[in-house]
Amino acid sequence: MIKTPLKLFKKKNLLDNATPYNIPESPLMKKLGYGTGIAVYLLNASSKKTKKSTTSPWAIKKCLKDKTDKTYSQRLAAEADILRTLTHPNIVGFRAFQMSTDGRFNLAMEACTSSLGDLIENRFEMKLGPLESEKIIIMAFDVSKALNYLHNEALYLHGDLKSFNILVKGDFAACKLCDFGVSLPIKKDCLLDFDKQPNACYTGTDLWNAPEVFEEDPELISTKSEIFSFGLYDEILQVFYICTDEDPEKRPDAKSLERIFKELKNIE
Repeated sequence: MIKTPLKLFKKKNLLDNATPYNIPESPLMKKLGYGTGIAVYLLNASSKKTKKSTTSPWAIKKCLKDKTDKTYSQRLAAEADILRTLTHPNIVGFRAFQMSTDGRFNLAMEACTSSLGDLIENRFEMKLGPLESEKIIIMAFDVSKALNYLHNEALYLHGDLKSFNILVKGDFAACKLCDFGVSLPIKKDCLLDFDKQPNACYTGTDLWNAPEVFEEDPELISTKSEIFSFGLYDEILQVFYICTDEDPEKRPDAKSLERIFKELKNIE
């Protein structure tokens, strides 16, 4: 986790930039979801609780009120610091970062319709079968573009790639990566950048983690570790097999995946 001192955000004026917006208290917003120590709410553009209306709905991520551990605040602050630097159509957009009257931080982001994980779970419960092939290709193409940007331009590992951290807008109009609270800096050789973060440790989620993550040796972690995670939720068998090879060197990189899915999308 990136342990960014909270006072650093005052120096960067990250909090000050968000002051024109008055985020309502949690009970006044619709809850979209929750995770460890945090919850996400929907702030509608038409909300009368804002001093300045937004151009589109926002997703508001904040620490839970009963969580006093500073870890969650630090993680949310770190996520805001990273997200505001990322500009890509397949990465959820940063909107604002501020402290509410109760002392909790609010990270405002572009709102989407649902997560891929929720969609898959709902289809399973309703016995609707797998997603349609054209939607799978759209999702895979969009995520591969986001990963290519992260790994080769922004120089970050997402850190927790899984279906619940892929957001869907509308009926698969676009898919976007979210949740950068445990992202890690990398070097151009695709390995972790220990100069920027000496104590870098890949977090992830066990069910989606590559075999090398369980070795607990940070020097084994690379962009290929996220390619393994990508393969686990991709329902195209050929892609699943090449992405989840036990040998990281045999897995494709994000740029190759983007090219593969671009060709498949054109065929569709």
